[in-house]
Amino acid sequence: MALAVKEKIILALDVPNRRQAGEILCKFHGQISWVKIGLQLFCAEGPKVVRDARESGFRVFLDLKLHDIPNTVTNAIQAISNLGVEMLTVHCLGGPSMLDAAVSAAKEANIALLGVTCLTSMDENETRAIGYTASPTNVCLNLAKLANMFGLSGIVASPLEIRPIRHLFGDNFLIVTPGIRPKGSSLADQKRTLDPASAFQAGSDYLVIGRPLYTAPDPVAALNAIVKDIEQSTKPQTY
Repeated sequence: MALAVKEKIILALDVPNRRQAGEILCKFHGQISWVKIGLQLFCAEGPKVVRDARESGFRVFLDLKLHDIPNTVTNAIQAISNLGVEMLTVHCLGGPSMLDAAVSAAKEANIALLGVTCLTSMDENETRAIGYTASPTNVCLNLAKLANMFGLSGIVASPLEIRPIRHLFGDNFLIVTPGIRPKGSSLADQKRTLDPASAFQAGSDYLVIGRPLYTAPDPVAALNAIVKDIEQSTKPQTY
């Protein structure tokens, strides 16, 4: 059970440089399978950080939230295709033509393509400021429908949208969930969050967790505590 749970946790390498990323990879070697490389680290160090992670035995989720005209996104995915990335994000706000082109390119590259819906840092004030009259949850659901319509493998969505998305699309649509915060940890810039066990119970396929793990005094112990909490929360009740 512990191995199965650990397979569902993606370690977010939200650090500024290759040296710090390497130190974190060393700490979690043999403890976790997936890492997420996002804009900060990729812009600072480029494709070599992806290669570092792959050479260290980790599976890579590259979270670049591609959002551009269809031809540019297609070319970007083709450029990424030789890095060994297994999951990649585009932003659903790119629209139907971009999503259609991105799906074609990702299938050719054998990459699972995930659509970003509504950022976990956004609340209703934020969505109103950019012109939405719908709540963040409804924005997320509308974009999830678009992602599903155009054949994306799944979406990235906050913990608060897991249940309605799972209700709409069943089990054959990946839900990757950022904004995960263990009980008692700082929310930082996250606004729509849940603890790991609650998100897992709600139906998330993968939990993205970064700072609460690698900034802990004992990162591996922090990981094991999360795994134990999830195991206990999903254990069948006996009477």
